[in-house]
This record gives sequence, C-alpha cells and structure tokens, in this order.
Amino acid sequence: MLESLNEKIREGLSALGIKSLTEVQLKAFKPIYDGKDVLIISPTGTGKTLAALLPIFERWLNERPKPTSILYISPLKALNRDQLEHLRFWSEKLGMEISVRHGDTSSYERKMQAEFPNDMLIVTIEALQSILVGKKIRELLKNAKWVIIDEVHEIVDSKRGTQLTLALERLRELSADFQIVMLSATIGDEKRVAEFFSRKKVEIIRVEMEKSTEIKVYYPLPINIDEKNASKIFSSK
Repeated sequence: MLESLNEKIREGLSALGIKSLTEVQLKAFKPIYDGKDVLIISPTGTGKTLAALLPIFERWLNERPKPTSILYISPLKALNRDQLEHLRFWSEKLGMEISVRHGDTSSYERKMQAEFPNDMLIVTIEALQSILVGKKIRELLKNAKWVIIDEVHEIVDSKRGTQLTLALERLRELSADFQIVMLSATIGDEKRVAEFFSRKKVEIIRVEMEKSTEIKVYYPLPINIDEKNASKIFSSK
C-alpha cells in the first residue's frame, strides 16, 4: 500500500517513523480516494485523522486544485490549534498552505486569508458560518472539494450540529460536489449521524479495538523483624 502513495507522502510517513498503515487507514483509503462520503468510527489512537487525510492528500497532489479546496471542521478552538501543529509538518512536506480560522483570528489574518487563500482551512463551526456570509472569502469556498468533520459525536445532538448542517447547505449552494469525511471515536446510531450531515450514500467504516486489562497484585513480603514480632505475639498467648 505504501509503495503506491505519492513520493512526498511516503517521505512524510517515513519521517514520522510510520512503516505500515493501521487497519482504519487501510480500510478508509479507497472509498475516500474514490470520492465517496465516508464516516470513520475508530477509537482514539488508531490513526483515524491520518486515515481521512492520506487519500485526500494523494488526490490533492495529483489534481492540484485551486484554493481553498480542503475544509477541516472541528468543534473546538483548542482542537484547531492542535491540528494546525500536526498539519504544519504535512504542509512543509507537500507544499500545501494551511491556516486556521476561529473567533480569535485577528482581522489582519482574516484579510490575508481572503487575499492570499490557503489550500486547507481549519475552521470552527462558527467561523465557517461567518465566512459563508462574507463576500470575498465566501467566493473562495466555491473551490471546496473535501470537507472533513472531526468529532461528529460531539455535535450531532446539539445546537451546533444543526448550525453545521445549515452551513453545509449554504456551502452546497457554492460548491455542490464536495465530498464529506466524518470522524468519530464512538457513535451509537451511525446511520442517523451519516444522514444528518450528508445528502449522499455514506460508506461507514467502523474499526473496533480489543481492550485488554492487566491486573497486578502487590503484597508485602515478610522480613526478619516481622518474623520476630510474630513469634513474640504468638508465644505470649
């Protein structure tokens, strides 16, 4: 599998010490690369974020679409910053411009994002809503080809989930053919979640991990003084 990836991606994985893909990464690659809407359900630490990104990176390198072609939507500002740090590595490896937009983004940064758009924009739901009512940067979203929604279980049953569905409807008015990839560590009604955010048939990829529990029992071993004290106690009776 690794041998078939773009050389830049292989170099990036090698630099990260990744010699083979995880189960979720192998299962998700083809449906995402083929353009299907996908819901990935996999425990934390299994590499589901990279499972979504690898096929999109591969397509991006092959097609070199106009910016802003990738939207990464996360529910929290803190997650935005974490993901940005992680993605900066790939930005350098792939020659991809990446930036983040949330409530604390300065007016100068927002102006730069509109005048010099990036290939990938990491946004909160609220930031996406504000972009969609703007003039200049809103036009850039016509180029959106891939929309990644992280931690969908956090928002599907909340007001923010409804806000996101409305934002996606507005985005469809600009770019009707974008692909949605949803990520979650755990979901109960996966079909309902898939239909909540996507109009298309969604391929659901669920990877379970066996949880093993190791139990250790520690007990004190007697020493000489213990034996002497015990001997005194019992001999005194």
